[in-house]
Amino acid sequence: MITLVLLAKRRPMTPSEIFFYTLTFTVIAFILGMLLSVWRISPKGESAIHHFVAGIILGALSINLFPKILSTRNPTSIIISFCLGAIFIIFLDVIVSKITNRKRESSKPLGSVVAASIDLFIDGILIGIAFIGGRASGVPIAISLTLCATFLTASLGKILRRSKVIILPAVLLCLPVGSYFASSFLSRNPTLYIMETLAFGVSALLYLATEELLKKAHQTKDTPWIKLCFFLGFVATAMLKFY
Repeated sequence: MITLVLLAKRRPMTPSEIFFYTLTFTVIAFILGMLLSVWRISPKGESAIHHFVAGIILGALSINLFPKILSTRNPTSIIISFCLGAIFIIFLDVIVSKITNRKRESSKPLGSVVAASIDLFIDGILIGIAFIGGRASGVPIAISLTLCATFLTASLGKILRRSKVIILPAVLLCLPVGSYFASSFLSRNPTLYIMETLAFGVSALLYLATEELLKKAHQTKDTPWIKLCFFLGFVATAMLKFY
């Protein structure tokens, strides 16, 4: 993983390189997710990881992405894009929740597979957007969303049971496909469009960190060391920026 980070920081990445970079992390997420599906992490350990990932995302937003979008000369379009991103991610959350609820009522895994595929595709798009914003922002976002995909893989693996080895890799491919789609589309557009898309993605990532990760993290009683993990994630993002 350290080698991937160093390679990503050397020079700008092409859409194909972003795809294979994300694909490598997807393989890591699959392996870790399969392990977690049979080996249960304690609630406190899971809360610590959620705090850490939220810290990474908020660090990438505040250190790398927010300064870029705030430097644009067309603030109106940026504000509109940010609001559209917030509306979209909230709407998507409602849709995914309805699909998941229908799955529970029918006791079939199809709803979980569809919801997970949508979630991973959107995460892949956010990774592609982050890399367009710069390597320093793309690396921490890729790492943090890969960790999110690991937990998603673990929970989906338990639902799919025997068929998980066949279905899970296909579902996880939505992550690199989403990153390639976003990076290849944005690389051919003017700078203003890129900044508007960044604003759109920033609102989605902000929602992910505050309304999903931290919400899950606080389902377990916090301890001082668990709270510290949030700040460690933030500092880790700053270290990637400087080094």
